[in-house]
Amino acid sequence: MLKHSPNTAGSQPGNNPFTLFIPSGTKNYSMRFSLPGHGQQRISLKTSDLDDATELANRKYWEAVNRAESGLLVKEKTIPTLGADWLSKTTGTAEKVERRKTVITRYLGVFFHSKFPKDLTDKNLSDYMAWRQTYWIDGPGRDITHIEYEREGRKVSRPVTDAVRRVPSTSTMNNEMVVVREFMAHLKEQGFLKDVATIKKISHDKTSNRPSFTDEEIGLFRSTLMKRLQASSEQNRHIRFMFMVFCEVMIESGLRDTEALRLKWGDIINFTEDSAIKDHGISLKIHGKSKYRIAIPNPSIINWLQILFKEQKHTTSNDYLFTQKTGNKVVSFSKQMNETLEACGLTKDFRNVKRTCYSFRHFYITNALNKGIDIHLLARNTGTSVNMIERHYSHVSLEHQRNRLIHVSDMM
Repeated sequence: MLKHSPNTAGSQPGNNPFTLFIPSGTKNYSMRFSLPGHGQQRISLKTSDLDDATELANRKYWEAVNRAESGLLVKEKTIPTLGADWLSKTTGTAEKVERRKTVITRYLGVFFHSKFPKDLTDKNLSDYMAWRQTYWIDGPGRDITHIEYEREGRKVSRPVTDAVRRVPSTSTMNNEMVVVREFMAHLKEQGFLKDVATIKKISHDKTSNRPSFTDEEIGLFRSTLMKRLQASSEQNRHIRFMFMVFCEVMIESGLRDTEALRLKWGDIINFTEDSAIKDHGISLKIHGKSKYRIAIPNPSIINWLQILFKEQKHTTSNDYLFTQKTGNKVVSFSKQMNETLEACGLTKDFRNVKRTCYSFRHFYITNALNKGIDIHLLARNTGTSVNMIERHYSHVSLEHQRNRLIHVSDMM
């Protein structure tokens, strides 16, 4: 086992066990040092300040020493790089190879894009699993329209459908985590990882019931939205205002966030700027991949749309409802959502499942079921199936139906 101590630093130039230098063509410092059995190491420090470079170099050197003494390889590689190396060597059925490639390149490699094997800890993997569950709904996958893959040596492309844009099933998540375990075992065998983190098997409840809000939580969320808007600087006021109206539209309509972001003013049927529209109400034309449906939101959505219309100014039927200050369409409100959830302590629900913009849809559907709305009408209005609602909203509390149940029992 290698043994190094601060005393050996005295024999090094400048009383350091490493050498600092500035490579040609750059203003930033790099360092080089040697360790027995590991050869010379060269690391870019990415700073032009000598004091900062010296401090960083000391830290990098002793990290390398500790890794060497622990029996790990000194020269670290990022998780995506190691993942690509592993995939090039793995064998098995076409299905297994494709699954490994998807998990490592699309999911794990993206989440840990600049991280190293030491970052594969229990906590980070738990965060990864929560991120993976919303990848297609509120993560990087929300903007992907087609998936490319290889079949029999040629590249094939298929569209991302609504069936993909959902929380993955328990079996899907567990199958993917098998791949992650295999990869970590490989990293340990190759000396890149000292211990393999523990990954618990996901129980059914963690993916079947979707994270929603209670009425009290929605109230807290709304008040936090208003406080954040009032505390806004001139620079971030516009996006915070847009996000507040977006949340209200989601709460009152049950739309998917991707559907809400695609709304144009021409899609608001019977809308006028000044009228309260109480007599005939409004409808929303919701665009899908190849067709559209008509959705009827709660009447309280009208005031928010009128406020938004006045804020936007000079809008046309082809303009999007939710735009950046530049006028470009908002692609995602994930950042605003995460910041607001954190500010009011509602990042996760009581089951420790992470909330996203999709949670507003769950809130709408849950409330509609609690109010006794016919499930078939609700399914048509929200663009889903009765089976899907029954599968994912079986947690609707009987407490909300207490009076109706008591009434039935009195008649028997």
